[in-house]
Amino acid sequence: MRAAFASHGDKLSSNILGWLRTGWDAAFSANHKRAWMIEVRNLSKHFRDKKRGEIRAVDDVSFRCLPGQIYGLLGANGAGKTTTLRMLATILEPTAGTAI
Repeated sequence: MRAAFASHGDKLSSNILGWLRTGWDAAFSANHKRAWMIEVRNLSKHFRDKKRGEIRAVDDVSFRCLPGQIYGLLGANGAGKTTTLRMLATILEPTAGTAI
C-alpha cells in the first residue's frame, strides 16, 4: 500500500495506512467473537485429462468469511475461482479439504 501512495507524500500515505490498520483492528476486535459464516480449509480440486494429465484447478485454498461482510474472490483466468464457488455451492465435490 505504501508504494501506491508514495507520490502523494509520506504524510498522506502514513495517514491512510494508519486508518487501514485502525479500521482492520476495529473490525477484527468487533467481529472476532462471532462465528464464521463460511470456513474453507485446505480445499483442493484436481481433474484428470487424457492429454495433460492431472490438472489442479484449486490447490490447498483456505479462508474464512464473517456474516455481514463483503468479500471478493480475485484471480487470473483459470485460477480456480469458479471451481471454488462450485465446491462451496456443492455442485462439485472437492478432491480434498472441507468447506463449512
